[in-house]
Amino acid sequence: MTCQDDPRQAVVLDGRLQEVRRVDVPLASDTASYAVSPDGSMLAASLEDGIQVAGPDVGWRRGHGSWSDFPSGLGACAFSPDGTEVWATVRPGDPDDEDPDGECGDPEQEDSEGWGDECWVLDAVTGKVLGRTSMDSEMSYSHLTVHPDGRHVGVVVSEGQDGSFGYWLRREGNRLVKTPTDLMGRHDRSLVAVAPDGRHYLNQGWVTLSTHSFPGAELLTERPAADVLLRGRPWNYVFGYYDASTVLATVADDDGVASTVVLRAPSLELLGEVEYPVRTRPRAVVCAGDGSWLTVDGTDLVRWSLG
Repeated sequence: MTCQDDPRQAVVLDGRLQEVRRVDVPLASDTASYAVSPDGSMLAASLEDGIQVAGPDVGWRRGHGSWSDFPSGLGACAFSPDGTEVWATVRPGDPDDEDPDGECGDPEQEDSEGWGDECWVLDAVTGKVLGRTSMDSEMSYSHLTVHPDGRHVGVVVSEGQDGSFGYWLRREGNRLVKTPTDLMGRHDRSLVAVAPDGRHYLNQGWVTLSTHSFPGAELLTERPAADVLLRGRPWNYVFGYYDASTVLATVADDDGVASTVVLRAPSLELLGEVEYPVRTRPRAVVCAGDGSWLTVDGTDLVRWSLG
């Protein structure tokens, strides 16, 4: 989370919410997307026209086309579980020449089929492009979810009013192999959460929720969202696995107070609703996958668990 007394730094906390270190935030921006390495030593930023990584012994920037070019969009980034790679959605374009180490690979020499915006895998230390693929889309928004197996990354591709869809990607050499997260190829289904054991995952549609097996992507359960999401609109919910058999779905109602429902996974059976002991108006909700979840309310970070 951002440090109050210095917005150019991010505070890394342990499971007890105690500060363990601070990391410099490269080029802080309201439109940037950030990711922290698993050991907390590096911070990656998906910026308007590049990917930047900063850490005690690491500092590089890889340029790409501008997300502000028409049609405008937003990129995303994530570290691999071992911290050796950075995955990022990018807008292709002429890379800039700013490379402090001179070791970044030339994206034009990597494998990229199709058209539109791309996903790159970069070496976390040097910034070298290790693999790339086209997403066959001009993204208005994207999101990355790292699978627990450490080999796959889920990419959500949003085309605005034209819908959203997702892929599982895995790297084979300098190629990224794509597998749809919905075998029917529907453009109104987005990957929103993965079970901590990696055996199934949750897709969200405009009016439905569905769970799918991994890696086969077979449909396990599909339910109307209105049957289990008790308040608000389905697309205003944040989803996360509380543990391998439980999903939490949280939304803020009209006066900003959080409401969280508990679903059994993968059946999506409604188990109940959380009764918060104090009113909370979170601007962010994160499930840790270990039997707890976090809410960020103003400057307060609170860790919760089910009784």
